[in-house]
Amino acid sequence: MAETCSERSRSNCPVKRDAEETAKLGGETLKAMRRLRRRMRYCPECADYDDCPVLAEFHAMVDQVIQEIQEEWGLR
Repeated sequence: MAETCSERSRSNCPVKRDAEETAKLGGETLKAMRRLRRRMRYCPECADYDDCPVLAEFHAMVDQVIQEIQEEWGLR
């Protein structure tokens, strides 16, 4: 029978390191997204804004990532 987390010290938890690293990367991603949002403030002033392929591709990528996370973690 496998040991439970309560039976071992939390410092030996096999998930802890990965969870901490994931949280760190998530924080870095959030910072990058905020930087991008600030830069995108100027997009509406661009002549190509309404048909911008860069924005369309970016939004499609973000939508795909969000869908995958929701499906894999049962967040729907």
